[in-house]
Amino acid sequence: MSESYTIFDRTLVLGRAVARDTGADYLFQEGALALGERLSDINRTFKEVLSFGPGLPEDFFSTPPKRLVVGQDDELLDFPEHSFDLVISNLTLHWV
Repeated sequence: MSESYTIFDRTLVLGRAVARDTGADYLFQEGALALGERLSDINRTFKEVLSFGPGLPEDFFSTPPKRLVVGQDDELLDFPEHSFDLVISNLTLHWV
């Protein structure tokens, strides 16, 4: 019994993200700030980073990663296992 279920209507979710009011960008900035503070507590340099959702500020990483991949649609990304040291999401589920 191999039925597939659609949990999220991707068209609706992406439509909401595109139609968002730019006046709410401060929420993403605050989310990035909180995420950055938590990551700064980790004594490690991340070389390969995958980031979902709204872009991060240029000064987000104290030591910039060697490779930063920014993905907007998690269903379209296909990477081999162990491709990244860090995968982060800044309020991606906010639009669900």
